[in-house]
Amino acid sequence: MGSVWTAHHLTLKVDVAVKFMDGALATMPELRSRFEREARAAALLQSPNVVRVLDYGLDGGMPYIA
Repeated sequence: MGSVWTAHHLTLKVDVAVKFMDGALATMPELRSRFEREARAAALLQSPNVVRVLDYGLDGGMPYIA
């Protein structure tokens, strides 16, 4: 559904993972909604074994999860 990249948060000065939705899929409303649901569901999880969701949004129209 997308790709995951390593990025560096400039303010917090920590490395983070950023998942970008595939551009071809981002044009499909039902898949964009599914990606947003994934972000919301992941944000609710709190476990030392699961990464923490820092942000969800759009960058140039492309959905991402950080």
